[in-house]
Amino acid sequence: MKLIKIPYTNFKTSKFIFGTGRVVNIYSKSKRLNLINAAINSGFTHFDTAPYYGFGNSERDLGIILKNKHNITISSKVGLYYPGKENQSMNEVFFRKIFGKLFTNFSKPVVDFTIYMAEKSLHASLRRLKREIIDIYLLHDANINLLSTDEWQKWVEKIKLEGKINLFGISTNCKNLQTFFYEDNYKMFDIIQIQDSLIEKDADILKKINLNPQITFGYISDLAKRRTRIDTKLLIKKIISRNKTNAIIISSRNLKNINIYKNIE
Repeated sequence: MKLIKIPYTNFKTSKFIFGTGRVVNIYSKSKRLNLINAAINSGFTHFDTAPYYGFGNSERDLGIILKNKHNITISSKVGLYYPGKENQSMNEVFFRKIFGKLFTNFSKPVVDFTIYMAEKSLHASLRRLKREIIDIYLLHDANINLLSTDEWQKWVEKIKLEGKINLFGISTNCKNLQTFFYEDNYKMFDIIQIQDSLIEKDADILKKINLNPQITFGYISDLAKRRTRIDTKLLIKKIISRNKTNAIIISSRNLKNINIYKNIE
């Protein structure tokens, strides 16, 4: 898989980034770890995770596999957190998700964009990932009404100087992203990771601020919601055609599908 440089940065990554949000729906830890290893063997050099994914288990899985693989880079997120205690077993995670269908508070994310919580979360993510630095640190589904931008800018400057993160950004949809367009607040981000669609073409919102997409995601899940079925290889071609030059997050729980990416140029 070819490497690309993310626009407006010097950061290099594989064209496709492996997202772990769906992988943690696999109960078996060994199967999850096998998928991560398969992604590395297929040429993925960057992995996208978050504290909320698997209620911390996604970061822990990556920490096991990537501990000594310093050529592999990681994105994690801040602002959305798992309900309940830290170090929940997969039994507890699945129990919460099942009952969360009836009682939403049981599984829905805790939303907290205070600097106090962000500081705690950063250290917890570094510990779970077994890393000294997170390569890309992203606000998770934030809109500007949830945080004080001045506070965040000062804090981000501090943790960059401390060597705890490299790049700072946001991972969200076009509706939330637009709230940062007022008074150019989006300029606080090194990275904009935006949900996109082959049909709705949501990432075109960036044209309003004369930017090209840096990292896009959501193509496969969008088609799944629409109950649209498409051959995997054809779908990959369509996604590449939509985002020809920049990075794309994909996720799969199928080893066969992961191996398809090995020969993509």
